[in-house]
Amino acid sequence: EQFLAVHRFPGEEYLGFEKSFVIENMYMVIIIAMLLVGIMLIILGLLILMLSRSFSKGEAEEKGRIRGGGVIIIGPFPILLATDKESAKIALYLTIIAIVFFLIVLWVVGFV
Repeated sequence: EQFLAVHRFPGEEYLGFEKSFVIENMYMVIIIAMLLVGIMLIILGLLILMLSRSFSKGEAEEKGRIRGGGVIIIGPFPILLATDKESAKIALYLTIIAIVFFLIVLWVVGFV
């Protein structure tokens, strides 16, 4: 029987596979994982939106005021949308945290 040999020299095999095959598959796994995390975050955001709407419906109608904010990022340009200054600050802080997290992930993966 033939065992898988581990070679650490360029151009040779790594655990029985060509090194370029292993690296290409690693990037595909990372891309698919990031895509799935993105889809899960969108679904989680929609669930939070629906739950917050159902829980705060009575309060918002009594006070007559609903606050909110959000950020749309198109390329390097963030577009901030908010109903008041406090919501704008919260949206801005969350956007900065998300961008820092995204840059850390890119740095860990090796794209930056």
